[in-house]
Amino acid sequence: MRYAPETSAERIDALLKTVDFSKPETVKNAYEAISKMSIGAFLWDLLFYGGDHASGVKAFANLALHKCAETAGADSSSIPGRRDMALQTLKGGITCYGQEALASNLDGTVVADNSFAKYFTLEDRRALAVDTLLTKANNSMEAQKYAEAEKTYGWAKDAYTLLKLPRMAADACHASAAASVKAGELLKGAHRYLLAHTVYVHQNLLLEAADCRLEAAVVLLSMRSQDPHDVAAHHAEGKKEALNAATDYARQGLHEQAKKARQIAEGGVDLASFSLAAFHATSSVVA
Repeated sequence: MRYAPETSAERIDALLKTVDFSKPETVKNAYEAISKMSIGAFLWDLLFYGGDHASGVKAFANLALHKCAETAGADSSSIPGRRDMALQTLKGGITCYGQEALASNLDGTVVADNSFAKYFTLEDRRALAVDTLLTKANNSMEAQKYAEAEKTYGWAKDAYTLLKLPRMAADACHASAAASVKAGELLKGAHRYLLAHTVYVHQNLLLEAADCRLEAAVVLLSMRSQDPHDVAAHHAEGKKEALNAATDYARQGLHEQAKKARQIAEGGVDLASFSLAAFHATSSVVA
């Protein structure tokens, strides 16, 4: 590992201070100046293990300017390059050390103050460290720390969305829904299942979408409240979603699943013992 002069960070800080987002030429000048710097000495070896240096530095310049714009409350439209592509470029070569450093304070309560995390917005740090976020969320689920898992899966979902990885965003949203239910946040969990359903539909992942709809239905039909009007409303929504799931399964030729989803809608299934794996396993056996 190389150890770089402190002047590298100082030069970047000085360049960022020259930016006036009401004057696009200052944004372009700062971007080009940072892109031409050999910043690997203070950043690259520490944070990355591979990738093209030139494109990586341009990606860094793009994200550093986005952080600058966020801090100033300014319009970022004049920043050269695409933010999602910059994130994908840097994420592709990030080291475990870099992920851990970026993930060290992702709840937003502490401002990043190390030599490289300070150049990224909170959203961008979460996107770059999303693999670590997912690992932490999985570990929280295994440790039965469901509220913590729900929050971290939610961050991962937002990070994958920013990275324009909708399938992974949907998977994280689905996991967040399951964690919400485990944490006792049933209504939040049901709505997150339905959000995951929408994303899966957009990806043409119709089985996953139908499953999310059914899981939302089961949660809604299981809800109890001291207010009978709330219970009736939740159960009505749950019945509707179970019937919608039945229609979705039937369209895919999964007629046994469709039949069982209709049974759930009509109250003919023990919801307390419901599991999606068992639902599909028994449907396959019967089919």
